[in-house]
Amino acid sequence: SLEAARRDDPADVWVLHDLANVLLEAGDTAAAGPVVSALLAAAPRLREARIVEARLLAARGESARALDVLSTVPGAERDPGLVALRHRLDVDVRVPVIVDRASGGARAAAVRELTALEREVAAEPELTGAVALAWARIGERKRAVALMQAVIARAPGGAQATRLELASTLLQAGDDAGANAVIEGLQLDPKLTPDQRRWLADLRISRAVRVADGQRTAGRRRAASAALDPVVRDYPDDPRVLDALGRLLEASDPGRAHATYLRVLARNPGDADARRGAVDTALRAGDLGEARSLAGQGVRRAPDDARMQLLAARVAESERDDSAAMRALRRAQEISDAAARGDPPLAAGSAGSSAAEPRADVAAAMRAAADPGTRTEIAREMERVRDRHQPGLEAGGEIRVRRGEPGLSALAEYRQTLASEVPIGYAGRAWFRPTGVELDAGGPASSALNRFGTGSAGASPGAMTANGVAIAVGYAGRDLEAELGTSPLGFPIYWMLGRLRLQHDFGGLRLAVEGARRSVTESMLSYAGVRDPATGSYWGGVVSQGGRAELALDLPRTRVYAYGAYDGLQGYHVADNRRTTGGAGADVTLLRGEWGAVTIGAAALGMAYDRNLSFFTFGHGGYFSPQRFVRGGVPVGWRREGTVHWELVAEPALERFETAGAPAFPDVPGVSTAGRPSLDPYPGRTVNGFALDAHAMLGVSIGGFELRATGAVHRAPEYDEVVAGVVLRYGGGG
Repeated sequence: SLEAARRDDPADVWVLHDLANVLLEAGDTAAAGPVVSALLAAAPRLREARIVEARLLAARGESARALDVLSTVPGAERDPGLVALRHRLDVDVRVPVIVDRASGGARAAAVRELTALEREVAAEPELTGAVALAWARIGERKRAVALMQAVIARAPGGAQATRLELASTLLQAGDDAGANAVIEGLQLDPKLTPDQRRWLADLRISRAVRVADGQRTAGRRRAASAALDPVVRDYPDDPRVLDALGRLLEASDPGRAHATYLRVLARNPGDADARRGAVDTALRAGDLGEARSLAGQGVRRAPDDARMQLLAARVAESERDDSAAMRALRRAQEISDAAARGDPPLAAGSAGSSAAEPRADVAAAMRAAADPGTRTEIAREMERVRDRHQPGLEAGGEIRVRRGEPGLSALAEYRQTLASEVPIGYAGRAWFRPTGVELDAGGPASSALNRFGTGSAGASPGAMTANGVAIAVGYAGRDLEAELGTSPLGFPIYWMLGRLRLQHDFGGLRLAVEGARRSVTESMLSYAGVRDPATGSYWGGVVSQGGRAELALDLPRTRVYAYGAYDGLQGYHVADNRRTTGGAGADVTLLRGEWGAVTIGAAALGMAYDRNLSFFTFGHGGYFSPQRFVRGGVPVGWRREGTVHWELVAEPALERFETAGAPAFPDVPGVSTAGRPSLDPYPGRTVNGFALDAHAMLGVSIGGFELRATGAVHRAPEYDEVVAGVVLRYGGGG
């Protein structure tokens, strides 16, 4: 009726006055706040308005401000109700001061003051409870319990309310066992009123949640579950119970924990604990789309809540978007700094009244933002992002051994790399990387000389080696990667190389296109180029240049991908060639936890070259170039991030390829075949076989340094290769 009357006349002072009092009597301080603000705006000097303002502040626990307001009310000292309210507020203000004095070292003085206060309020059970709580907070729990029990004994008619007060006192004092004994007795009391039963339910939930959280933190998960089970059974929809259940399930069953948090958010979208849990469990499950959606909803609902900005930053970091992460963290820091100063959030305007406070959820957000734990977390996350964007220096070495026929398909490669990186904002990094490369292919046997160069018998190239330094500069960002460099300078044949890649995430869909020129590193001939001992002519040094498109879809626990590429291959005095490649696959995450993620998948690859140029006579390129190639594999992986991180992946596969017959000396424009011996063409072949690709990485990060060891094995009917390397890195961006 009062709300209807207010709609008819929003400025009616007495309607506002009565409505505010009704809301306060109902305990709805959040709804009472705007009504009191309107009342004060309409009648700022009205005595009754100031009294209502004091009542609101008292209900919010702002006793000192309520006392200040009461001091301005005329005749308050002659009003018994206001005198009683003032006395209660005075006790509420004095108790924390006494407790602080005890913790500050003046315990004896605090005990004297508390003893005097106990005598002062002896006839007031409600205030005796506050004194008992103070005794508990300074370590005098037995005295606190004895005081409450004495009150119960003196007032048997009101014993239920006093026993509830005792249980509340014990809980706040940390005496869970004592509180539980009182609560269990109250559960059997048939005389509890509906309000008292609601109070008892609140105490049961508070105790169970605190005990469960303590046991969980200590690693006693079974005890935590035992503490929580009774309230889960009796109050299955209570948000505090569900939040605690979600926290308990996060480590053992993140999927169920995620569903539990979503139940809370469905009933109360403003529950910050549930939203934090839902985002974290989505990230743990690898569901970036779900995490992004939940964090975005939180920011839209509460843009001035530092906790929501932290969630947005965490999701952005998981997506490797440190620029967006730092923006969210800076916003969180601004909110936290304002809350620490006591400034109201931008979304919570004030009508100029001391009672015009933000609504309850915003007030909770302000308290959380000012909390030292939240401020520490913001600072820690910002430091992590900054660390990743410090200048970096990396040194590494690698050995690659490709088994095959000496002087032809065999190759040993030794690489030494020194790379330096400079961050560009929080969006990307520019880098410079010189790499020393030494190749050793051995020398061809005399029986193989007719399959080398111009095929002149008796002319041997001897031991075949090459040394050079490759230079590269580039930029790597989230959506753009670019590189410009050379094949190793010092090799007989070298090229300008480069790469440009554009990529972007559209929710869970990732698209990428790339254009590149790369060296073909399969043999000495294809990589460095070699000299024909009979004629002194060089040939080889093959590069591929073309484009590639990729598509990947990330779903919960599953990734599906496909790609296609088209390249032209050319070399010095080597016949031109064309290559078409396409593939697709899917990976499924079987397990994800503290020790990393285990995945299994299926992958298929198809490839076709126009010509077979895999041999080592003049005009050939010395690289595997089948006319039809298909492969199907089952990749299995185990990956972990953290201080100690690793990646272990093995892909057993079956493959089939067909190569066409090829002339000993392919036609190369501008190159004469006069004087070459007549050699039979190379025959084609069809091969079916087993293949295995496997690689491993183990890394340790300590104090800004990262040491990483790598190894790989590639076995197939057409080649065997082993690779090993080690990298030492200092700085961010690793």
